[in-house]
Amino acid sequence: MNLTVAFESPIKYQPLKLTPVVSSTNLAEAWPFTVPVGATSATFPVHTKSVSEVSKLTLWLKHRGVDNFFYLKIVPPIVSSFTLDQTAVEGGSPDVVKGTVKLDRPAGPGNVRVYFSSTDRFRAKTNVFDLVIPSGSDTATVNLTHFHGIDSKTVYLYAKTGEKSTKATLYVSACQLFGINLSSPFVLGGTALSGTLRLRYPNGIYPIDIPIASDSEAGTVATFVRIPANVDSAVFPISTTPVTSNTAVNITATTGAGSVSGGFLIYPSALASVSISPTSVIGGSSSRVTGVINLNGVAGRSGITVSLSSNRSFVGVPATVTVPAGAKKAYFNITHSAIRIQDTATITATLGDTSKTATLLVK
Repeated sequence: MNLTVAFESPIKYQPLKLTPVVSSTNLAEAWPFTVPVGATSATFPVHTKSVSEVSKLTLWLKHRGVDNFFYLKIVPPIVSSFTLDQTAVEGGSPDVVKGTVKLDRPAGPGNVRVYFSSTDRFRAKTNVFDLVIPSGSDTATVNLTHFHGIDSKTVYLYAKTGEKSTKATLYVSACQLFGINLSSPFVLGGTALSGTLRLRYPNGIYPIDIPIASDSEAGTVATFVRIPANVDSAVFPISTTPVTSNTAVNITATTGAGSVSGGFLIYPSALASVSISPTSVIGGSSSRVTGVINLNGVAGRSGITVSLSSNRSFVGVPATVTVPAGAKKAYFNITHSAIRIQDTATITATLGDTSKTATLLVK
């Protein structure tokens, strides 16, 4: 580089010889120079040396007993470009992204340290915080790591030397979902099951929360499934409520890259048994006989109505009995009349295509 010094008046009588002095010969060198007679200014060369970090240099000239100072800031080679071999990548995929840093000139004897940063280190970042470009070289490469995310995002990555930084752009798409597997395709209303959400690729070093939803209030899930670090799946619970008829439920997980679903069927409680107590009675007596309807699960919000019948006229039952919502059983009264000869009556309970029986001995 060249510096210029100006004088208040032209140089008279004989040429003026000046000797620049630098504050550090490790930063710069300057040599004596001569100003011709009549000149009002002079330009002289200063050779600055390569530095690894921003450095300050003071240079002064003495003329007529007065020190004249020059203050210089010497900067290291700067990053002229930062390029990536891919501009778009699926977050968390095995694809390796490589970055190339190029300086505006080769590094000097002190080497050059390049620092890296990211606008979103949870989505993409360089594998190292910084690296050293050795003396004589002007190029270095660095690998990038990218991570899963539920949305696609543009991440800006910066390479910096001294006070100068250069930007590279990487589009990181949302993670791909592989599918949802359910522990059972059918479930009795009111019982629980589980689902497994799978990613296309194993998760990175950060957990990720994937939104999920159910299309029916009969089968409910949390608002998201958390996939832990370094795995590709997670199990989540599904709760169901009693129903009065077969109810289909779909569970859907969604990211910016698309959705996956898993479906199952909730079926209502069925008739398990009918029982009578006591099982024998003297017909027409004051003895009370009670029947009990038992379901294999709880009844839905509308309850479950079971049909009843008796094959003997001397034993009477109501036409129906209803198991209340949330209950698993219901009671009903059985009437009986006097008969001359001991006989057995069969009580039949029917729900849909299922029938159960119990017998009452009448004496």
